[in-house]
This record gives sequence, C-alpha cells and structure tokens, in this order.
Amino acid sequence: MNRGLTLIEVVVSAVLLAIVGATCASFLRDAARDASTARSTTQHEAVRDLGEAANAILVSQPALAGRLLEQHGRLTLDWPDATDRREVIVSVGSMHEAEPGAPEPSHAWLIFEAEGVAVARWVRLPTRRPEGDR
Repeated sequence: MNRGLTLIEVVVSAVLLAIVGATCASFLRDAARDASTARSTTQHEAVRDLGEAANAILVSQPALAGRLLEQHGRLTLDWPDATDRREVIVSVGSMHEAEPGAPEPSHAWLIFEAEGVAVARWVRLPTRRPEGDR
C-alpha cells in the first residue's frame, strides 16, 4: 500500500523548516552587520590616518600648494611617518579659470589620496608678486 504524508507530518516539517530558516536569517543578518561595522571602522581609521598625514605634510611643506600650481599636476610624496612605506598623491582640486581682470584665487583645495582614500584640505595659495617687485 502506498501511504502519503499525514497533515501532522507536513505541519511539523513546515515548522522545523521555518525555525531553521529564521535561525539562519538571524545569523546572516548579524554577520552582515558585523562585517559592515568592521569595514566602516577600518574606513574611518584610514580617513583619520590620511587626514593626520595631510596635516603633517602641510606643516612640514608650507610651499606645497605653490609647487603644485607651478607643476599643474600631481605630486607623489612619502608618508610623513618615516617607518611607514605608503605614498600620498597630492593634487589641486577643481579650480575655475578666472575671468579676465578678476583677481587670482587666494585659496584652493588640495586633494590627498592614499590606498583608495581621499581627504581634502583648503589651503591659502602663495601670493604672486608682480615681475617688477623682486
């Protein structure tokens, strides 16, 4: 005789499957939250470290903005901490061309990049003296 499943067996199987599914969903949700927290903490630390390095570079090289403007490009600098072998790429952020007769900009954004993280610093540009004032 071919016997099928009774209603009680089907209900018990459905309940057990729901319990296993809920347990797995809870575990996966907690794991995703922990991974996200770890990633954001690491990202936050990387931004903080790069910000501190940018500040140290600006203090140790006050003429950096002028050098960048003269070269119209990017500079690759060593990380300020001598024990760290990372490099920092520094570039001038967006600067709009001044209209004829308009004063030259007095400030610019310097963009510091390292290992996929970027921070910006608003810096005063060196004033240019007219050619006859030297």
